[in-house]
Amino acid sequence: MKKLGYREGTVDTDGTFINSLGGKSYLPLYRGVAGSKDYQFDLPENTNLFAHYQAEHISTESIASRYIVRYKRQGEVNFYYAGVELEFAASSLMLMLDLEHLSPELRYSNNWLDIVLATDELDLDKAMQFTLGLGVNYTF
Repeated sequence: MKKLGYREGTVDTDGTFINSLGGKSYLPLYRGVAGSKDYQFDLPENTNLFAHYQAEHISTESIASRYIVRYKRQGEVNFYYAGVELEFAASSLMLMLDLEHLSPELRYSNNWLDIVLATDELDLDKAMQFTLGLGVNYTF
């Protein structure tokens, strides 16, 4: 970003003083300089790798399962997931758990809907990030 505005100064909450004539004078609340600077913002690194193994069919021919291993890096934090994906006739359900942070992720998708629910910590009182994703596909 070129010539982005900024300010440097101090905030003085006292704001009054007695001048040489004995009168009360007021100072500005904020004193400083305004200027502009060039800024360079770097986006954090984001990596997402999947590996899956197709397992045998479960109980009926209409349900197939896959074992999934996932590595995800967001900024400086690494996530290592293991899970399973169940594929039905027209939909799939993916259940994954981050092995280091014990954070769950649940995905459901079919031909027209994709839902993601996840958190970065199993203990919700300590969680810093919740993920709720909803995708709707409409073919026309």
